[in-house]
Amino acid sequence: MGKTSPTKLPVREVLGGYAKVLEDARVAQHRERYPQLAALAALAGEEEPQAIGVNIADEMWNEVEDWWPIRVLRQAAKDGDIEGCKRVLALILLQLHVFLPNGVLVPFRWKRGRPNQTKRVYDAWVAKGRPATSWRVCDALAKTCYPEEHVLSRSDPALRKKLRDRVRATIVRHEIAAGATKSSPIS
Repeated sequence: MGKTSPTKLPVREVLGGYAKVLEDARVAQHRERYPQLAALAALAGEEEPQAIGVNIADEMWNEVEDWWPIRVLRQAAKDGDIEGCKRVLALILLQLHVFLPNGVLVPFRWKRGRPNQTKRVYDAWVAKGRPATSWRVCDALAKTCYPEEHVLSRSDPALRKKLRDRVRATIVRHEIAAGATKSSPIS
């Protein structure tokens, strides 16, 4: 079954059981905003105006459309930024005290690792000409990229090895990630 755009379906079908709730809320809002209409209807011997209908293109939606968070959401959607859309939408709903049930918005995807530190290690290794990751190379990189931890590791051989292994794993991880984004040459 193909996906159908909510704008092409009747509003009652899109909203399901919440169409009546929305309609009642709009009638109540209309009564609050224009109390004189109910009085005029009573004077004319008519019933109080009932459902105004569920009209998406009314002035309330025009106001919401120009609201700055919606403009930011629209820009994120235009840029094709899925994570940005989720985050802006979640922020808007949280600020409006709408707490969605689990599973409505999938969890955010954050960058993994320590991007500022690990990128620095990889860049320093590349600047050295991509030498083999011997213990001397890893130790030198650890000394420049993690100076505080390197000072502590001088008296502890196990900590020094752990630091060198972390540097080596960082280089391998960045190499794998770089290889995954590069296209293979056509032979």
